[in-house]
Amino acid sequence: MAGGTAAPLPGSPLRIGRLVHALSGRTSRTGRSAGPDGGDGRIRDRGRTMNQTTVTRTTVLIVEDDLELSRMARDMVEECGLEALECASGQAAHDQLAARAHDIRALFTDVALGDSIDGVALALTTAERYPWISICVTSGQSATRPDALPLKVRFISKPWRAAEVLAFVEGA
Repeated sequence: MAGGTAAPLPGSPLRIGRLVHALSGRTSRTGRSAGPDGGDGRIRDRGRTMNQTTVTRTTVLIVEDDLELSRMARDMVEECGLEALECASGQAAHDQLAARAHDIRALFTDVALGDSIDGVALALTTAERYPWISICVTSGQSATRPDALPLKVRFISKPWRAAEVLAFVEGA
């Protein structure tokens, strides 16, 4: 590419390094880490200036009844410098959202959860009650996006790749 550099591919070490740097804090004009206030005393959340009572959201809620997949997703989230909160059922996730929604940046959920609240219902409720939370729904039973999902919800069919999960977390 003449006159510039090519953008790093999703999931590449350079892209992941930039993602970790971007999520871990901003740099002030002097080059020092500026923290959540950007160096000017105003609290920011995802680029928007907020009042002083707003806290930067750093938690990704992972809802997966397969322990191995849940741990894989947790490891990826934590590698990005974010806190991962794992739940194995829709009801447990619903309870965590009710208690900690103010801390949650993103929801990463499977469709089939084995209880009365499936991932689609959880995504619908979350999108309505907590519009600041980014949502990704995954499924190993269907490669087709469920029609009931709101447009803002990302869908990934299983088996998902690390690059897909990292791209979702990066955009959250």
